[in-house]
Amino acid sequence: MFSDDLLLVTAGNGEEVLVVRVPEGTGRSMGRLYAAERLRSSAHVEASCVPRLIGVVRTEDFALYEGGDSGATTSPWKDDAVHARALGRSIGWLHRETPPPGLGSNPSVEVERLLRAWPFLGHDELLVRAVVSLTAAGRRNVGVPVHGSLNTNCVLVSSGGPGMPRVLVTGWEEFHNGDAAQDVGGFVRDCLLRCCPLPVPGDDVSRSWVTIGGTLDAFDVRRPVVESFWRGYGEIRAEADHDLALRAVAFAGWSLFARVLGAGTPGRHLTEAERVAVGIGRALTTTPHDFVALLGLAAP
Repeated sequence: MFSDDLLLVTAGNGEEVLVVRVPEGTGRSMGRLYAAERLRSSAHVEASCVPRLIGVVRTEDFALYEGGDSGATTSPWKDDAVHARALGRSIGWLHRETPPPGLGSNPSVEVERLLRAWPFLGHDELLVRAVVSLTAAGRRNVGVPVHGSLNTNCVLVSSGGPGMPRVLVTGWEEFHNGDAAQDVGGFVRDCLLRCCPLPVPGDDVSRSWVTIGGTLDAFDVRRPVVESFWRGYGEIRAEADHDLALRAVAFAGWSLFARVLGAGTPGRHLTEAERVAVGIGRALTTTPHDFVALLGLAAP
């Protein structure tokens, strides 16, 4: 077992099967799983980070996927340059494909909901302008098949021979026609959170964002991972627009911001750690150009 939501089992014929829980197994989520499968079946062989969908157990909200290649070993993601480059290349190939017919968009910037829950945000004119600009830029750059919730918890690696390992990505419930910056920014945000995770109830907050504060110094150990991901991505999608890195940083910041404020009770008192995380998210969203190199997305 890799997690509560992801189980690797061996079938009677010796083949690996991934059992993945589908959150809130609605028809919309299931429809996006099938759309990802349609893309996989018609995509370039290198874009096979989508594992083959075997079937869906709707009564239990599970999706069944084919595991790694025959004779290969499937293992969880590791924070290293080899895996990061392989993932970057796989996402690059994904973004080179044409979205399947009928695949809808999925605007991820939930501004109105957060403004209702946290009215003070409406007074932050710089943030509001930045989010409006990010939303508009995302709409201008729609046309890419986007995973939509990319994070390393849904990434597995299949390796069993020489060469670069094959990446398997699960969690396609938010698959949509969108902006490539959402996936690149999602990976950056995930690396930020893995570097300095937000506390859970009972945690000593001094171990989290508070002690490393707004300096982001602790990200130094993760920057090479992001740089490898970005290098791999550029090897496949060198024609990506020149503003992609800026939008990715802004999206990483906003998604971090929204993750903190979107969790728990609206209007609640924020912990010191959460306030610092919100501050970092705001900085990335409003001044992304200041953080492109710091976060590992500078041009090679």
